[in-house]
Amino acid sequence: MKTLEEIEALLKKYQTFEVNSVFSMEDMFKRYLEYCKNIDGNKALTGIESIDKSLGGIRPGELMCVVAPTNAGKTSFAMMSAKATAAMMPDKIIPVICTEPTEIDMIERYLQQELNKFTFEVEELCKDLSFDSKSGSEIFAKLKKYANIIHVVKALKENEIIPYVKMLEELTEKKAGFVIIDHVQGMKAST
Repeated sequence: MKTLEEIEALLKKYQTFEVNSVFSMEDMFKRYLEYCKNIDGNKALTGIESIDKSLGGIRPGELMCVVAPTNAGKTSFAMMSAKATAAMMPDKIIPVICTEPTEIDMIERYLQQELNKFTFEVEELCKDLSFDSKSGSEIFAKLKKYANIIHVVKALKENEIIPYVKMLEELTEKKAGFVIIDHVQGMKAST
């Protein structure tokens, strides 16, 4: 077997290589034990008990993709995940990148869920409200528990996601606990 230096020289011929990406079984096990000590409270949830129980939560760095036809509930699922994770991680922000729904669509969906009403009922309820009215304040109070969910309503390019998340972390002085991208198809291609 070749030495680490010989392996590194061979790999440099073909790609950029970092020595710290090669691990023995012992090294991996030690890192895993350290990871397990710090995982509690760092997993995201879907908000659906049976899925959360079977998955044990979504681990940091994992990608979860929900693929379904139009009007199947993908945005509702994303919102449930954001709400469940926001409740579990109140000291972190939950950025939600919305590439298709508008801010009006998103707040209306939150109101539908919180008030248990259909779209037309939410519209009827809110059409004569002001933010500062008693009823407006009461409704907004139901949404305050989600203050750490921050929506970016824009069709971002994939290389813009991390800068937006970092900017939100700096603005709020909180780390992101879980990033949700609602409607990947709506993302713009990088040029």
